Amino acid sequence: MPTFYSHCHHCMHIIHVAGLKPYEEQLNEYPKEMREEYFAISKIGEKLIRDFRFSVNLEVTDGASVKGFWKSLRHKIWKYPVVLINGKKVFNRIPEYKELKEKIFEYVSEVNE
Repeated sequence: MPTFYSHCHHCMHIIHVAGLKPYEEQLNEYPKEMREEYFAISKIGEKLIRDFRFSVNLEVTDGASVKGFWKSLRHKIWKYPVVLINGKKVFNRIPEYKELKEKIFEYVSEVNE
């Protein structure tokens, strides 16, 4: 995931409401492959939030951050991107949304048994 520098959370809300795209210039500095990955992950995140609302806790972590480094060690993750569900690695790639949704339903049915 690209790292972005921005204003405070409240200011960013106003900037977005005004129709400005503060990250566009920063994002264009990244390689095409990384931008495509960023948009694919963003699209999946939007769908998860739309379909599951508050039932799913979505957390995107930069593998190069301190938190990402810790999670890599904790969950034995050596390649990115990766998808974890309840701390269990389920994909070592960006999955199709349908695949991810099925894994979430599998997890929910296991927990409810």
